[in-house]
Amino acid sequence: MLPFDFEAMLGAIDCPVLLLQGDPSQGGIMTDEDVEYAMSLLSEAYHVQIEGASHDLGLATYELAPLSRAVVNFLESL
Repeated sequence: MLPFDFEAMLGAIDCPVLLLQGDPSQGGIMTDEDVEYAMSLLSEAYHVQIEGASHDLGLATYELAPLSRAVVNFLESL
């Protein structure tokens, strides 16, 4: 059992959240079901899956364009 309560923790967030997901077929840890669950608990959430990126979202391979684009688009939407 985890030492914290995901439902309470995510449910208490009331600001916009960008949920970034690596590609599960490339080693991304979050499954589509995990994302769906988290999105159901967050009041204002945006989700982007970085296709072809592992859990590091492209940082280790310096493939930063998809990650940067996702972050910039999210910030511009605020």
